Amino acid sequence: FFNRCRHIISPSKSVRDHLLSRGLKRPATLMSNGIDRIDFRSREAIEAYRRSLGIDDFAFVYVGRVSPEKSLDIVLEAFKKIVAANPKTKLVIIGNGPSDEALDKQIPELGLTESVVRTGRIERDQLMKDNAPLLGDVFVTASKTENQPLSLLEAMAFGLPMIGPRAKGIPELIEDGVDGIIFEPDDVEGLAGAMMRLMENETLRREMSEAAIRNANEHRIDKIGDQLEAIYQAAIGKK
Repeated sequence: FFNRCRHIISPSKSVRDHLLSRGLKRPATLMSNGIDRIDFRSREAIEAYRRSLGIDDFAFVYVGRVSPEKSLDIVLEAFKKIVAANPKTKLVIIGNGPSDEALDKQIPELGLTESVVRTGRIERDQLMKDNAPLLGDVFVTASKTENQPLSLLEAMAFGLPMIGPRAKGIPELIEDGVDGIIFEPDDVEGLAGAMMRLMENETLRREMSEAAIRNANEHRIDKIGDQLEAIYQAAIGKK
């Protein structure tokens, strides 16, 4: 199928490499999914938003589908270790999905009922308008199935340091030690260590936040749109 196309675009090198291993012969370009410009709310508005959900200390945030391939069970296991060190910290889970019931069962089993905030699904326009990712101070995911998740791109644009596994396209998006921390897939101890490090080191968080915003500029939708238009024009010209 893909060799019948004039040009291939891929959001990650891992996807492009997979296609090449399966016989891709057409030109293939790496291209970001792209993100809109962020309209930041005031610090006071964000703090009030957080307080309304019982967040009055440090918080981690996950945004996305609640389903088995997202490995939220790993996040919860790691977060339990963080709560043992700082009982006031929170984990905010934004989204819903087929694993809702399993998650709602695991949370009390781990003794995290008072520490996990579940907002349910927030429609993307509302999520961006409310600056919902800023309910957390650090974005965290343990999913091993991502190519270039929009939630991670948006976390960058909001200036959140990111934590993610060394899997598929995530290491292409998170620059380890610069705008976030990479851990080995399914490594609860490694994830907990990364979470603890960012929670305890305000200077590192600030440096990673600044780097995340800088790097997010490379994914602006206007820049990506121009690149995509050029590819379309070139493909049409060769027809």
